[in-house]
Amino acid sequence: MMSYYRIWMKLKFSRLSMSTNVLIGMSILLFIYLKMELNTKSRVDSNINNLSSITHSTQSQFKESIQFTELREFFGLSYDEYSDVELKGLLEDHLRFDEAVAKTGNLFAIEPVTFLKHLQNPCWIGFLDESSLDGGQHGDCSLPLIKKNDKTVCETQLAIQKRLSSTWQSRIQQNKPWRLRCLPYFYIIGPPKCATTDLSWRLTRHPRIEDAGVKEYHYWSKARWDFNNTESVGRTKLLKPYVDSFDQVAERIRNFSTSQGINNVVAHDGTPHTIYHHHGPVGQSHLKLDVDYIQHIQKDKVKFITILRDPISRLYSDFFFWGNAGRFGPVKVKDHFHELCEKAINLYKDCLKQRPLKYCVYHQANNVGLGKQNMFRITLGIYHVIIQDWWKKVGKDNLLILKTELYSKDLQGSIDTILEFLALEKLNQFSTDVNRNILEQANRNVQNRKTKKELREMHTKTKTMLEEFYKDYNQELKNMLGSTYDWGY
Repeated sequence: MMSYYRIWMKLKFSRLSMSTNVLIGMSILLFIYLKMELNTKSRVDSNINNLSSITHSTQSQFKESIQFTELREFFGLSYDEYSDVELKGLLEDHLRFDEAVAKTGNLFAIEPVTFLKHLQNPCWIGFLDESSLDGGQHGDCSLPLIKKNDKTVCETQLAIQKRLSSTWQSRIQQNKPWRLRCLPYFYIIGPPKCATTDLSWRLTRHPRIEDAGVKEYHYWSKARWDFNNTESVGRTKLLKPYVDSFDQVAERIRNFSTSQGINNVVAHDGTPHTIYHHHGPVGQSHLKLDVDYIQHIQKDKVKFITILRDPISRLYSDFFFWGNAGRFGPVKVKDHFHELCEKAINLYKDCLKQRPLKYCVYHQANNVGLGKQNMFRITLGIYHVIIQDWWKKVGKDNLLILKTELYSKDLQGSIDTILEFLALEKLNQFSTDVNRNILEQANRNVQNRKTKKELREMHTKTKTMLEEFYKDYNQELKNMLGSTYDWGY
């Protein structure tokens, strides 16, 4: 655009004859116009983020649409929390992170984001484009690169995109391509068959804990990894499909905040394999667990809950969970369980002759022989080794440890303990109906009652063998956690 100075000089030295009055008049008009333009530019600069660092198609949309007043109203951002300058920097950080989530397979290469500080759940401002409407180039969960372990995340992602597509389309058309993006605030990490399903189900009946519709995503523990425990080349190597799976929850979190001023609504992931699943060689000096990836991305805005059951009862329940009751009669199934116990213990003892304790616990639970192939995870009951690792990684304050038997005996006390740990309102602050819905419903994911009655007890010789196997390890756990964690053998 031609500068006003050059326009004026052109007029001044024009060969056309102009009277002094005409020149003066035009000078005044140009001065007024220039002043109006400068005022307008000043207002635009103070309200619109020019974000010169933003690239690709999002840049033009963003420049045209982001007005701070509308953005503050849309996400509930007050001036006390963010000045315009702070908000500009935050938006740049959020766009950078959102792009990395969609493109970077190596999660450790993603620089963490500064989450929105007014929300208790870890969330950031995301941006919509056409790929948000249909899942982009990977919008088909039947593609050859979709492994079985990917399906939960893939199908959840696409189902939620379908539900929200009209909302996303409307925002794009209104030149407001924004959405709230979230990760879980807390993880119920397992182990399996310790009442994690029941706990997850009851917690999502709490008014401040949103139900994402899926308990176990298996993103961190399985979907990102192939069967050699190396990073997958599939769609869920990226973080984006997992984040997309929480888009509907994120919308509800935003609505609670903007319409009711409730900022402590949270989401969770209840995958019970998170506690023991490792990545890379077990013998390396720093064993990478799922939590290493989670903490890198979420930093200190995340909490973890584990619930521990009598190791013998856990193992027996796990054995039946995988369909063994249907393949054997009431007597033969107990014989088969006894044989598997003997084989697993011998396999473990052979490992200890060559490797340290930690190696054998993780290796047998994840990788070899009776550990992974037959889902007979006897070393998962060696709790103290796993808890020690988690304490080193997250600290004692960020890991809540419960006991399954006490959870069943004192449900309300256990739920209130969890709510205090999560910094959420306890049950006595809600109506009788809310309390009834959480405390008086039947247990979830319990085994068939007829099967349970027929197979109530394993062979006495099997129980004696397992008590001997776990006895010293239980003592180690009791030394760490106190006498509460004593199963009487």
